[in-house]
Amino acid sequence: DVASLHVTTPWQRLVLLAIVVSALFGACTRRMSRTGNDEVVVLIEAVAQNFDPRYTSTNNDAKISRLIAPGLTAVDTENLQPRMELAESVTPVDPLTWDVIVRDDVRFSDGTPVTAEDVAWTYLSVIKKGSDSPYQKNLAERFSSIEVRGPRTVRFHLVAPLATFLSDLDFGIVAKHAALPDDHFANGTPVGAGPYRLGAHNLQRIELVANEFASGDMKPRLPRVTIKIVVDAAARALMLAGGSADVVLNGVRLDLLDDV
Repeated sequence: DVASLHVTTPWQRLVLLAIVVSALFGACTRRMSRTGNDEVVVLIEAVAQNFDPRYTSTNNDAKISRLIAPGLTAVDTENLQPRMELAESVTPVDPLTWDVIVRDDVRFSDGTPVTAEDVAWTYLSVIKKGSDSPYQKNLAERFSSIEVRGPRTVRFHLVAPLATFLSDLDFGIVAKHAALPDDHFANGTPVGAGPYRLGAHNLQRIELVANEFASGDMKPRLPRVTIKIVVDAAARALMLAGGSADVVLNGVRLDLLDDV
């Protein structure tokens, strides 16, 4: 059921559009799908390896990460104005201070609630001295400190007034209690509160499984997303045409369109 795919990010909207176009195109060409009815198979052109939002290094990393660990806000609206995601509200205290209240209905994929402690830890693990996150410098230049003010309330202290503060909260939140002492996750498998959790994955295939604890607007009805890494454009086109894939991200070469 294409309409039941959870859609919140630009990538998810692209996936949904691609599924619809593929279905319509396939109906016209008698294309038979050989993928399961309970999953969508997505083809990407390059390896994705870092799914923890604090360590993503490529576009594919970031796109997949947002399905696993969304941020306090999301910038996926038509006018690119941020909207609330894991946050219930974001309120300015003064030009250098903002309070964020976390929603009370969001759960990590292990069933535990998302707390202010998780939010503060996620950001602090990035901005602290010695952090190996590629976002360390960027976030440290924006936030002077982040403090927990209550079970669901986080206070952000800015280095200087920041017009993009709401957009900057579009940074994936992960579970503090599930991390190792070095702030990383075992086997590179982050625990987030998105519609999906990371399943089996290697350099050729990534399985995303529905987060059974997701609810409301976070709950997906599609049980599984399978992402396959296929470097060759012609091979991706053949898989799409043959029905062994539903979506190709980042396009197909123009000279191969007639074959699809």
